[in-house]
Amino acid sequence: MNRIHLLNHVLELIDHSLTCDLTAASLAGRLGYSRSAFDRLFIDVLGDTPARHIRSRRMLEAAWNLAHTRKRIVDIALDYQFDSQEAFTRAFRRAFDVPPAQFRKRGEVNPLYPVVTVRPHELQPSRARVVTVWQLRQV
Repeated sequence: MNRIHLLNHVLELIDHSLTCDLTAASLAGRLGYSRSAFDRLFIDVLGDTPARHIRSRRMLEAAWNLAHTRKRIVDIALDYQFDSQEAFTRAFRRAFDVPPAQFRKRGEVNPLYPVVTVRPHELQPSRARVVTVWQLRQV
């Protein structure tokens, strides 16, 4: 499997496993890579570490859940693999500059979500490019 197919597979795995106990180390092992080699591949193409990508995707999904469901904040925190509501609140505040309860009161969240894929570069097929398509989420 070439690196473009591999990374698309990884991105799909991440998006479908946000509520599972998924880590960069477990992904690397599952794909037969060392953690450092997997991190380098991911950073080289996507410009971010797998751990940060997973965390940011979880935050986006948690934000959507806060705005569009009546689930308790602690349940959302646990769903997205945070050890406690306090840890979730700290991470959420870092990501969105407001605590989850205040974010929920606003009730505003972008109905679009990013779908990230990796494609061959048109001019240099051995290189990859990241394509982000914003899709409308169904409420």
